[in-house]
Amino acid sequence: MIMVDETNLPDTDPTARAASADAKALAYAWSTADRVQYDLSKASAQRMRQAPTLAEDVLWQHVRGGQLGARFRRQHVIDRYIADFICLNKKLIIGVDGDYHHDPEQQAADAQRTADLATLGFVVIRFSNEAVIYDTKQVLTVISQYLTQAS
Repeated sequence: MIMVDETNLPDTDPTARAASADAKALAYAWSTADRVQYDLSKASAQRMRQAPTLAEDVLWQHVRGGQLGARFRRQHVIDRYIADFICLNKKLIIGVDGDYHHDPEQQAADAQRTADLATLGFVVIRFSNEAVIYDTKQVLTVISQYLTQAS
């Protein structure tokens, strides 16, 4: 997942965002960001879908089309963030992380994003690029376990 630049956005309470997300979910299950935030993030999400990393492409080939028994979206705008992969029905977000996620500042940002998304009712699981590319079977097993637990 990539954090969207929030410098020009009003700071909102996570509880208010959760209530807003719940209200939107009643209208459209795929609507997980307010219109202003969505408009700011939409172009970035589209660019990321058009140019995935190798690891994102590998994982997408295994989760697309309901292959794991659940429908996933990729590079989906949710609140102030763009999720690499999301299963809205199971409230599961999958992050595929490159080397920069080892940086302490990025780890702090990742922890805050995970907390914000948990406030909205989502579970976030993360895998390194290397795990997705070289241990795909194990990654898919872990994802399947989370999908089963969420049932």
